[in-house]
Amino acid sequence: MKKTVFLFFSFLMISTAANALVSLELSETQVPLGKAVQLTIQSDKEINPYSLSNEIAKKAKIRGQSSATNIQITNNSQSTLHTLSFTIFPLAEGETIFGPFDINQEKTNSVTLTVLPPEQLQQNTQEITKTNQNIQSTQSITSQLLFQAEANPKKIYEGQTGIYKLKLFDPINLYNINIQPPKNYHFIFSKLNHDTLKQEKINEKIGRLYQSYYTFTPVSAGKFQINSAEVSGNLPSKGNAKDIHSFFDMAFNDRFLISPFQNEIPVYYQSNPLEIEVKEKPKDWTGWWLPSINVSLTQEFKIPDKIHLGEAIERKITLKAIGIEPSKLPTLTHAASEDYSFFANPEQRYFLFENEEIIGVETQEFLIIPQKEGIIKLPPLKIKYFNTETEEEKIIQVEGKEITVLPALLTSNSVKEETPPSPTQKEPIKKEKPTLKKSTDSPLLWITIICGVILLTILMALLLKYKKKKNFSPIENIETEVKEKKKKKPLPDLYPF
Repeated sequence: MKKTVFLFFSFLMISTAANALVSLELSETQVPLGKAVQLTIQSDKEINPYSLSNEIAKKAKIRGQSSATNIQITNNSQSTLHTLSFTIFPLAEGETIFGPFDINQEKTNSVTLTVLPPEQLQQNTQEITKTNQNIQSTQSITSQLLFQAEANPKKIYEGQTGIYKLKLFDPINLYNINIQPPKNYHFIFSKLNHDTLKQEKINEKIGRLYQSYYTFTPVSAGKFQINSAEVSGNLPSKGNAKDIHSFFDMAFNDRFLISPFQNEIPVYYQSNPLEIEVKEKPKDWTGWWLPSINVSLTQEFKIPDKIHLGEAIERKITLKAIGIEPSKLPTLTHAASEDYSFFANPEQRYFLFENEEIIGVETQEFLIIPQKEGIIKLPPLKIKYFNTETEEEKIIQVEGKEITVLPALLTSNSVKEETPPSPTQKEPIKKEKPTLKKSTDSPLLWITIICGVILLTILMALLLKYKKKKNFSPIENIETEVKEKKKKKPLPDLYPF
């Protein structure tokens, strides 16, 4: 009996081990370099992702990881399926073999991935199982993306600056798009605020075309590779996405209103790498190093019709160089002379972005004051630069100028030269101030004199009369007072008692 039970359990363990499910699959077996691939491991037991990710990272770059568990109950029996998926990017062209991997003391099968050059399109596709239909759908959609990198120029000199352009064609309406420029220690990248967005039709498909621009400046000479740039975004799961081909509907697309709790598919893509050759400055070069395909030097004058001694002349010099940052332009100077003195205004430096090229610009204004009469000569200005197309030294210049200086104008305290008015000019009308005429025949004068004499006579008479009153003697004054008292009789006493 014991032997029978032992045989029964041994048979059960063997059958269970025989039915163990461990598999390894690729979403695609043939892809161009830079395209993402989904590597999926399935097992009826729990999978440890840490050991697997270390082995996969030796052969590919891991950009995403997801896991799922499916439990199924049939006829009172429960089965569990664990799925672990990695989003990977192959590191090099050729064939890459993944597996076999050890999972719970079981070995998976091995798969081979064929990596084609970046410019070669994928020719063959592989059927994927029903459990990976969502991955198949995502890969077929993201294969419509076009993410391309361009550099101008690809041969550059030390001190020169080029343009790095990223072009993303998106016919599948991604959202939350994030573009990351390449990270490289041999070049310095700087973002330009000249991005463009428009609707285009490429390969019979209508979509949005993003174009981002960066400047790149080499750190040293040599041959270097600019690594791939990266773009990431989100794609709503099937049933939530909406196919929109109208450029003007993009801002109102309901994809911006999708709830973050709905299923979203992350999308990750890489651009093509680029080879750049950086050349050294010629060893026999002397002076300021200015490498450019084209340099221009122009000038402007502001001169009165007649320039007099002591009056100012404005001279403006503008230097433009393609592929040069403004900070690397030489300082513009003016030659000194005994015939004139000059003052330099603060220089202005900036850059222009035209025809997908960076142009460094420097503007310098000089204020020139003649110091003698007659003819003075302003000297030419010269700039030396290295033409990167012909690889030759070139000199450009602006011509000088002869100016006739008249004598200085007289000041207001000196006698001014009177110039006769022109026939068309009218003489100004002089206005005279009104004046009072003094005349002895005026009757008003005589009336005033007579009135004055009369008033003076009356005043004299009043003064004499007053003085006469003041000259009475004291005795006469007393007698006068007594006489006045006698004239006043006392009133009778009406009430004697």
